[in-house]
Amino acid sequence: MGKPQSGQADHASSQVGPSQITYSFAGFPAGREPLVPSLEDLPPERREKVERIRKEIQGGKYDTREKLEMAIERLLKEIL
Repeated sequence: MGKPQSGQADHASSQVGPSQITYSFAGFPAGREPLVPSLEDLPPERREKVERIRKEIQGGKYDTREKLEMAIERLLKEIL
């Protein structure tokens, strides 16, 4: 592997945002990747919700302290 060339990020130690995450279809033969639905395939209400949440994430407004606290409370209830 070696060190990254100049201008390339060291992906093992660098942090990335949601828009920089990529996914691979490991274990699927080439050309046989599973079908991933597009926004156009979703019902209008669901599409609007997905688009709204994507905008909130991009604007840094989706993850709020209240949502984090609620998630922590649910996790604690589940494990205790």
